[in-house]
Amino acid sequence: MITKCSNCGTHVPKDVALRLVHEGATHEFCSAKCADLQFRDVLPQLPPLPRRILVAIDGSGPSVRAVEMAAQLALAGHGEVTLLSAVDLGWLRGVAMQSEAGVKLDARLDEIEGVLRGNAASELERCKRMCEQAKVPCTTRIEVRPPLEAILDAATSADLVVMGSRGRDALATSSLGSLAQRVITGTRTRVLVVH
Repeated sequence: MITKCSNCGTHVPKDVALRLVHEGATHEFCSAKCADLQFRDVLPQLPPLPRRILVAIDGSGPSVRAVEMAAQLALAGHGEVTLLSAVDLGWLRGVAMQSEAGVKLDARLDEIEGVLRGNAASELERCKRMCEQAKVPCTTRIEVRPPLEAILDAATSADLVVMGSRGRDALATSSLGSLAQRVITGTRTRVLVVH
């Protein structure tokens, strides 16, 4: 069976036609483009997809799933992804200053920072490969400062922040509240939390 496009009049097989019902009347179209042209003023306008997407990475399962989600969004919106990992030594410096073993620990902080940076770089490289496989432009950043501070600063130049619902540090999460919650309340940039 053949039907006629409601917009351009092209004949199209009925089983291929795009069918829309508006105010009780059925309209058939040869393509989504024709349907859009016909109903452009009637359909609700959706906000544009984000083009600059920031993903906070900590190596946890939810943060890896956040990369997958960000890559899909970036691909759909012809955007790009920035992967950010923050290495925080603040708590360790506090321990070093308050303990008798602090002198020995303080001498090793550079070595510990190097190991943490190496771990972060490895995790970022793995996530970058995920973006590259999805054919999404991707850059990586490692910052040596508290994660909340690093994410909030980077969020100012992003359209969307994507992050996991729960990080690796369960103790900090339970005592300080989730990092995702603190990012949501600390920025005006949209935040997508992935479980």
